Amino acid sequence: MNGIYVVMLETSGNQSYIFSTNKMRDVVGASELIYRVGTTYVERAVWEIFGRQFSAKAILDEPKIEENESCLVEVVVSTSGKALLLIRDDANCNKIKSFIRTWSRLVVTEAPGVDALGVYSEVPVDLSKPLDRDEKGSLLCALKEGNKNLRIQKIRRSSPLERFQRIPVVSPCVYSGLPAEDIGYEGETRQVPLSKVSRAKIEAGTSDEFKKRMKSLYPENKQGIVAKGLKSDALEDSSWLGVVHADGNGLGQLFTNFHEYVQGAVKESGKAFATGRDYVDFYRAFSRNLDDICAASFWETVDAVFPDSNGKGREIPVVPIVVGGDDLTLVLDGRYAIEFTKKFLELFSKKTEEKELSQVIPIICKVAGMSRLGICGGITVAKGHFPFSESYRLAEELLNSAKKVKNAVGSEGVAMDFHILYDSVVTSLKDIRGGLVRDRKEGDSGSLRELTGKPYAIFSGSEKFNKKYEHWSEIHNFKIFKFALKALQDRDDKGRLQLPSSQSHAIREALFSERRETQEQEWRVLCHTYDSFRKSWIKANPEGKLYSSYKRENEKLVDTYETCYVTPFLDALEATEFYSDMLEKEEDQA
Repeated sequence: MNGIYVVMLETSGNQSYIFSTNKMRDVVGASELIYRVGTTYVERAVWEIFGRQFSAKAILDEPKIEENESCLVEVVVSTSGKALLLIRDDANCNKIKSFIRTWSRLVVTEAPGVDALGVYSEVPVDLSKPLDRDEKGSLLCALKEGNKNLRIQKIRRSSPLERFQRIPVVSPCVYSGLPAEDIGYEGETRQVPLSKVSRAKIEAGTSDEFKKRMKSLYPENKQGIVAKGLKSDALEDSSWLGVVHADGNGLGQLFTNFHEYVQGAVKESGKAFATGRDYVDFYRAFSRNLDDICAASFWETVDAVFPDSNGKGREIPVVPIVVGGDDLTLVLDGRYAIEFTKKFLELFSKKTEEKELSQVIPIICKVAGMSRLGICGGITVAKGHFPFSESYRLAEELLNSAKKVKNAVGSEGVAMDFHILYDSVVTSLKDIRGGLVRDRKEGDSGSLRELTGKPYAIFSGSEKFNKKYEHWSEIHNFKIFKFALKALQDRDDKGRLQLPSSQSHAIREALFSERRETQEQEWRVLCHTYDSFRKSWIKANPEGKLYSSYKRENEKLVDTYETCYVTPFLDALEATEFYSDMLEKEEDQA
């Protein structure tokens, strides 16, 4: 007797696969291959085994498998590196096994090195069963079984690296270090040994299919992919390059409890209970709408940050690596990195509470007790010759730092953190920030000083906050950074900086060498001398001081609070060359 089974396909180790080299060409090619694993290869396997045309772009039009006995497959999710399907089969699951084998063959032969697994539920599901019944035959039970099998198989299976043995001894690939299988060209004449993995990445990153997909992410009058400073596949030009990594807040936990939110949403609509079919419909729409929102946010950000002033179109210095779901990873001209990231985060979060692109996401957010989905971003800006993989690693650390906003205001907060690598000797965020925290000293009121206001909250959801972090988002507010930066950038009628560069650097030195009280005294004298600067700085600090203070929980003494002093001066000074355009586009009023 035929039944309906849950089939899960998933990749792992994506970041290490994508960022294993410093070649931009290999990075974008690797990202394209992971995208194909969850989309193109699924489409081809569905056609080969079931003889049915399926398109990931038309996934919302998938037929309901339980309504027609002749319907053998329904795709629930088909996105970058992940797919979820419902397949009708007999008790031996021969078609399912053939489908997974076909899909696996495509992955191994066309995307070598990608770590991908396929599993299926051993018991058929009844989509009409109530969703809250965790029993055999329910969709919830099948999903838990599938996730458990994925975890087990990830432990049991061999690493993809074991596919590339070095016996007999062979030359190493110049890009990946894996055993070479062929000779390729670097530039027009130089021959170099290439591994199968590098060859696949190169072909994927230069394919017409990839270029067409990337072009669809940009406004019609703007061209990306090959951009200023990035026409060469190596990251070795002299310009500043920014690496941006953004990720949604708490999406993993939201999907873990997704069945509970579906039940709440269905009951609000008047139904007595939610079924497996309700879960499938909500899950499919939520995943697809999340992709649409991410792509639309990227599209609109490009259009806003890089306006076409002459109407003839322009080349955009942005190379998207991952754009989908709640993830964004890209490389761009470092001068636009902060502005671009802030705009994207704002658009993404805002769109998740609107019903223009999704009816489902606002409903699920409401049931989950949120007004919108939150998202955070980390930005590294470094010279073009700096190793790309190291820039990405630091961007990941900065992303995790930005996610502190969740402690203060919950998962719907939006924040960003950035660092500009003027000195590439120290690249650990812990070491970088450790030097900006000044210990309590005698005569310094015994208070803690932080010489950075990072991370900065763009949206704090001030109606909801943790009492322990009551004033966190007030101090770590992006507007404070913006006004501090404007004060340092503004010029007088003669085109001179309101605060001369010599004075800015003198303040910087004093921040590290003098007590806070001494700094504040010198600051008052400076503001009296440069009155126009003082008037601008007041927007960043209403009291006109160098530092702002707030109470925070003492890390050493439980249930006690200490005064912490924070200044955005260094952050603003660091970003003066990288954040000027945006100030002309936004209102300067708080």
